[in-house]
Amino acid sequence: MDRSLIWPALLVIVMLLAAAAVSPPADAQQAFKIATIGLLFQGTPGSAAHLADGFRQGLRELGQVEGKTFVLERRYAAGTSERVQALAREPVGLEPDVIVTFTDPAIAAVRRETRTIPIGMAFSVDPVGPGFAASLPRPGGDVTGLCSVSAELGGERRALLEETEAAVT
Repeated sequence: MDRSLIWPALLVIVMLLAAAAVSPPADAQQAFKIATIGLLFQGTPGSAAHLADGFRQGLRELGQVEGKTFVLERRYAAGTSERVQALAREPVGLEPDVIVTFTDPAIAAVRRETRTIPIGMAFSVDPVGPGFAASLPRPGGDVTGLCSVSAELGGERRALLEETEAAVT
């Protein structure tokens, strides 16, 4: 998978979620609201620095300015599953516009805490299996984002490999 394509796609998803969450109704005149984005990392600040830096850089490339148009609330579980669940409560308690997670255990932990705050998954092995999405074409619910492997894609991958093999031989 080309990782250079992951961040732009995820950032577009997250910004659309955040924009939808903070946009006033068409007939309302309200002051601009800064979007709050919760980030929940499975690792430590050091091990996840490249993810946080890449996320902020991607938002800057989309014209967003940290502190002016968005605020990031970061939480780090230091690699322990027990801390992931406890830390999932913190960003939910802040009532952000969207929460972005980077592993399946973190996605599950946040989902157990809220069904009203949109969840952006930067990466999931299989969003359908654990119930993050109903299906890939029609995920439904409050979780959206990117995945790399899914049983639903198995047949399509096999067909693609068969076509490739036929073209090569």
